[in-house]
Amino acid sequence: EYAGIELPKTIDPEAHHTLLRRRQQYWSLHPVRAFIDGIFTYDEHSPHKDFPPPDLLATLVDLYFTNMNDFLPLLHRPTFEQGIKENLHLHDEGFGSTVLLVCANGSRFTEDPRVLLDDNKIPQSAGWKWFQWCVRASRVW
Repeated sequence: EYAGIELPKTIDPEAHHTLLRRRQQYWSLHPVRAFIDGIFTYDEHSPHKDFPPPDLLATLVDLYFTNMNDFLPLLHRPTFEQGIKENLHLHDEGFGSTVLLVCANGSRFTEDPRVLLDDNKIPQSAGWKWFQWCVRASRVW
């Protein structure tokens, strides 16, 4: 008895079965979750060089600006795209990290399999390969 209401003594067996059913995709340890938990091992001293191929980079930048930057305008698109055109992301660590974060966010809006982590085809892993480089770089700074 809690707050004057008596709880039922038994639970309907059918309802009990429904409560115990788990969807496996949410209970297994995916590489994304492993990365978040720090299980991945990596060389913290390597600079990020794993940019997407030029065609995919252009697509991801466009997807980011089309789907995200309109709602939360953080970046000036002409300046950002000019920096990429001048290969600034290959020489400037801070701009390179920003490009990788834009790619990671743009990955959420494409079906291209190249945005997924290498060893799996889990849709939730889209963009994590670029996000993890930014985490590596931030640990070096």
